[in-house]
Amino acid sequence: APELTTFSIDYNASELLLTFTETVDPTTVNISTITLHNNASRFLSDQVITLTDSIAISGVSPILVIQLGPTDAVALQEMVYLATDENNTFIALEEATVLDVYGNPNTPVLMPLMASSVLDDMSRPILTAFDLDFDSNSLILYFTETVDASTFDPTAITIQNHISNSTVFLPLSGGSFSTANVITLYLQLSNEDLVILQTSSEIATSPSTTFLALETGSVRDLAGFNATPIFTTSALRATRVIADVTPPVITSFEYNLFNNSITIFFNEPVNASTLEPSAITLQNTVVNASASYTLTGGEIAQESPNSVTITQDFVDQVRLNVLTELCTNTSNCLISGNASLIED
Repeated sequence: APELTTFSIDYNASELLLTFTETVDPTTVNISTITLHNNASRFLSDQVITLTDSIAISGVSPILVIQLGPTDAVALQEMVYLATDENNTFIALEEATVLDVYGNPNTPVLMPLMASSVLDDMSRPILTAFDLDFDSNSLILYFTETVDASTFDPTAITIQNHISNSTVFLPLSGGSFSTANVITLYLQLSNEDLVILQTSSEIATSPSTTFLALETGSVRDLAGFNATPIFTTSALRATRVIADVTPPVITSFEYNLFNNSITIFFNEPVNASTLEPSAITLQNTVVNASASYTLTGGEIAQESPNSVTITQDFVDQVRLNVLTELCTNTSNCLISGNASLIED
């Protein structure tokens, strides 16, 4: 039966290397039977990880190479007292973690074995691809390794319209994102940046007019290394520019009884010139309304990228004033809009 003699972790390659006394078959590996401990005693270990999404990538050999999956890699790198050096890195294997070429299971490692080496991550994260998704209003960044999202600075990103000879540059103003450590980072673009990108005919119309530059200090990996910069003279081309196919959604509204106006707020920038007042209905309950009114017109003004104000015309003012059960307070004033309400 194959016995494990030594093992090591290489954070640069994101690999776990296990050396056995004889040749083993990597296709027989059961990843879920491998656990890493921070103590030679299972009972004294206070940080333990059982592998979940790692895979064997070596050929038939006494040395079994396991590529750490994204979940396992992040879990290991986030541990403070596990697998930071040889002294707190131990492995345990169940029987039949792997078979030899004759089908014999390995000898279990019940008392965790100490690592022969733990190689620190000395490489920088590299942004290899990105998507611009107008349907979710997000920029999706794909890195070569897990990054510390809490160090991410969106203002270090510039979107431009050519790989090197750009005529349009948009340094991002900010945006929102999760601070969870990830290999793929999702940035929710700011309204300010969205308006520019969605309305310009010179940038972000397709991958051929969408390129990204990245300043030094944009984000770090879990070892503290800065991502490799991407210069405006050799920018990275977008893999995809995804069109916005989802209509704007009303998030809230305000009814001003003093100037007879309605301000509607949407979940994304909208084009006020496309607003159709007759698509708006006010009602006094969510369902089975006893009082409702559909607007006929009004004066339209764009208050902000995400909001539009309609000042009611005289006819609507008169008709609404006689509906005593409608929009006299917040509890009997609800709004709905049909599919032709407005375009983004």
